Order: sequence, then C-alpha cells, then structure tokens
Amino acid sequence: MRHAVVNTRFGKPVSPTIDAILGYDDTKRNAQGRAILQKVVPYYVKDDAPVIMGGDFNAWSHRDWSGQFADARGHAGLTVPWTYTKQYTDVGFYDAFRYINPDAGLYPGRTWSTMSGFGAAPARIDYLLFRDDKAQMRVLGARTDVRRLPRHRGGYLDQQYPFSSDHGGVIADVLVTGTGPGPNRPIVTEEPEYAPGAWPAPPGGTPIPPSELSATADTFKPVAGDAGRAVDGDPYTYHHSWYPDAADPTVSPAQPHTITVDMGRERVLSAVRFLPKSATALSGAGDPVVNMTGTPLRGVLEVSADGTWWAQAANVTWPRITGPNDVRLNGVKARYLRLRVDNGMGGATAIAEITPYE
Repeated sequence: MRHAVVNTRFGKPVSPTIDAILGYDDTKRNAQGRAILQKVVPYYVKDDAPVIMGGDFNAWSHRDWSGQFADARGHAGLTVPWTYTKQYTDVGFYDAFRYINPDAGLYPGRTWSTMSGFGAAPARIDYLLFRDDKAQMRVLGARTDVRRLPRHRGGYLDQQYPFSSDHGGVIADVLVTGTGPGPNRPIVTEEPEYAPGAWPAPPGGTPIPPSELSATADTFKPVAGDAGRAVDGDPYTYHHSWYPDAADPTVSPAQPHTITVDMGRERVLSAVRFLPKSATALSGAGDPVVNMTGTPLRGVLEVSADGTWWAQAANVTWPRITGPNDVRLNGVKARYLRLRVDNGMGGATAIAEITPYE
C-alpha cells in the first residue's frame, strides 16, 4: 500500500495494482481468518457470551479504505476493498477503535511501524474486535498508544525507538454487564491528527529548478547514495550515507552527517522542502519492502553566502513519517544550504529531495 500511495502521489501508475495487493491476502491470510472464525472461535465460545479478540492482524481495515475516506491523508484517492478484515464484520464483529473514532481521516490510528517509522499510507493493522449478540457489553473509549511510558522517554534509545515494539498498542475501555460500579477514572480517548499529513501543500514561493542545484555530502554510498541524487528532481532516487562503522569512523562516520546544497548564486529564500527517502526496494520475490532507514528526525539547517562562514537558520525536528517536511526561511539570503542531521533512523541519513523555494 505504501508503494502504491507513493506512486500515485507522484503521478505514476498505481503499482502494485489494487488487485495485486488484495491478492497477497487471498494467498494466505484470508484462509487464516476463516480458520479463526470457523474453528477457533466456536471451539472456545459455545454460548451467547460476548467475545473480545485482539492482536496484530497485519491486515488493513476495509472501513478505513472505503470511498468515504479516499481523500484522507495518506490515501492518495485510493479505495481498497480489503477482504480479510471484512470477514470479521460479516459475522458480527466490531472494530473497537473505529467504532469509537469513526472518522478515519481525523483519527487514522497509525499502529505500524512505531519502530521503523510511519509510511506514506496510515497503516492501522492492530485491532481489538468485539462481538455481542445480547447487548451485554459496551465499548466506552478506544485509542492507540505509540509512545514509551513517560519515565522511559528522553534518552538516546527513545530517540531511535520511541515505542517498545514495531507495532503500536490499541487500548479500549469496555463495560460488561454486571453488578460492579464501572470505571472510576477518565475513559481513554484518541487525539485527533491535525498535522498536515504525508503530503502537505507546497510552501509559498517558487521552487528552484534541479538544473540550478548541486550537492555534496560528508558521507555517502558511492553512486547509489551520491549527494547529487538529493537535488535531481527525482523522488525515487536519494542520497544515502554510509552506515556508521565503529571500526573505522573515518570511512563511515556516525552522525551528525551533513549535506550541502549549492544554489549557484545568492537567493532570497522563502522555505526549503526536505523529502525523506520515498522509494521502496523489492524483495527477491519482487514484493515491495518498506525501508525508512535514514529518515532524518532531528538536526540543524545552516545557510552561507560563500560556503565558508555559516549561520544557523533553524533547528529542525521531523515526524517519523514518509512525506515532505518544510522549513520556513522568511526571506533569508544565501547561496548555500547545509543540513546537519544529528539523529536519523538507524543511525544513517537518507534524503530523496531538497527543494529550496525563493
């Protein structure tokens, strides 16, 4: 899905096709779902008791990807009739998170990947499902949890891995009929996602053409990760640093990494847009493989008139998501831009495009 969304956003054909994507579920996952519903659930539940089932389903929500939400953030106008999760709806199961938070645009509920970073498409693939034929149970609230406990935040490990797993948690308050007093604390709630999403509108100004830009970097993979790929106008190529090498840091230095853009002459800049690595690799079987290693998270943007003397223009922090991240410059004059990446996913730095606006 991430690959298909990226292709669609950049005006390329939907690839893999929706039929091919659905085919992945048809080959294996749908049969697993039928086994759960036809064998496992009846084995444990032999009466009209309410049922709660949860876990990492590795499957997308058919409700989230209906035509109603085709224009939601990260959906790129696509609709996908996911068959795996629909199996559960067809036999009376409700999705607790979507039941409480019906707007998939405002509450995408991203649960994957809290370790590798959230891709272009909002992947909600972890669920709490419930079924209750006798109205003995009521879901009061539901939210996702994609951050470490407060006492575990702030250190280096938290910067690299802000959650303790590659999947986020789903938490729900469920009231079951009984004689008890019910909850005596606030009901869990999800925060709406007001952020601009994976593809915010371009910043004000005119983008400087790639033909007028050149770039150098202090570390890069020869050919495949050359710095010039960050200013070539092609979002499917990218600059990529070497991975840190503790044995020989002179060859593969640890962060911070820098990449410097020469704009050819002094410009009055309104903003600069950074696009993290967007392309996906293909596995040996030809399947798309998500790899967000190198996505910048924190750094400093510097400017210079002569490439010798530098001034700090902005401290920058970016969400762990594949999508443009803009830094407003509001009339700064410079010929050179230098991004210093202090922290990037996996200890590396990868940038698909750097686009200054004047």
